[in-house]
Amino acid sequence: MFYASISAYITKVCGISDNIFHLLKQKVQHISDNDKLVNMSLDEMSLMANLTYDSTSDTVIGFEDFRFARTAKIANSVLVIMINGIFLCFKQPLLYYFCKGTVGAMHLTAIFYEVVKRLKEIGLVVKTCVTDQGSNFVDWRKRLGITQDNPILVYEEQKIYFFYDTPHLFKSIRNNLFRYDIIHTSNDGLVGTASWKDISQLYSNDLHRKYKLAPKLTKKVVELPAFSKMKVGTAVRVLSHTVAAGIDTLVFCGSMPLSATGTSDFCQKVNDIFDIFNTYSVKGPVHLRNCIRSDSEHLDVLHVTKPWIHSWKFVGSDGKDYSLGIKCVKGLLSNICAFEMLAAEVLTGTKLYLFSCKINQDTL
Repeated sequence: MFYASISAYITKVCGISDNIFHLLKQKVQHISDNDKLVNMSLDEMSLMANLTYDSTSDTVIGFEDFRFARTAKIANSVLVIMINGIFLCFKQPLLYYFCKGTVGAMHLTAIFYEVVKRLKEIGLVVKTCVTDQGSNFVDWRKRLGITQDNPILVYEEQKIYFFYDTPHLFKSIRNNLFRYDIIHTSNDGLVGTASWKDISQLYSNDLHRKYKLAPKLTKKVVELPAFSKMKVGTAVRVLSHTVAAGIDTLVFCGSMPLSATGTSDFCQKVNDIFDIFNTYSVKGPVHLRNCIRSDSEHLDVLHVTKPWIHSWKFVGSDGKDYSLGIKCVKGLLSNICAFEMLAAEVLTGTKLYLFSCKINQDTL
């Protein structure tokens, strides 16, 4: 990890640090071209508004500060940009900006191009870019011409693939399943309905069992009290193979209605998609969590899954269709398209393998 050896050179001044880029240049000049491919993550987080005097720089810290434009507004959030290797194992925070609210699309564009340019000058190539689905990041992608079916930007003959953070997408899918029934149609034409009621029934059925079918389904995971909806960990416990198998078992035993298979099928397929976007081992017991190669089944699974995702309809308790307002579906389809294009470029005709877990915001 590069940041461990150069953290002492990070200044308290917002914006790009020449020291970091100078030391990164020395670190990367002897690595291979593939190892120079990096993922860039952009994320914002809230801060407690406060002003502090820094005697070393003789400045007051806490105002909105984009380095090239400092205002009198007191900042309440921070934008952080970090890179990590796609093939080489390293990560490095690059810069931060204090801001009032969110950073607008115009400022994001200027910051992004400047960072890509500086990285290219020292030999690093930005191949992927990851953000969440915050409204400012969605507007920024539109400004760059990024679309669901063509999530790619060509900058000075350099292709950059845009992703939404996959863990955030799956958290959003869980939250919408909690709120709506999801009607889905398989590629064979079979229609099923995923319902949170089936998950609650599985949990209730397990309450008095000594050996539970879904031991990770807890009251907090099922009822989702305050702040639980913000946690990815509670989402993957629901959209899992264990929950799918548990519901299927109760249906087989006659303890749940046959319609509950719509929920088990949904949980299993979403679980498989998450595994593909979270590969982290070379050879493990769960084959879809193993590294992705040009001839592996991961890309085939994603390809046949796209029509199924397109079929999702989100129906409320009032019977109305709320599908048009669901952003996570478009984000997931965009990610699949970006991943197929990325794999075609970097894996086809090579013996390289890819860990998809490196294309998310976990480093941040």
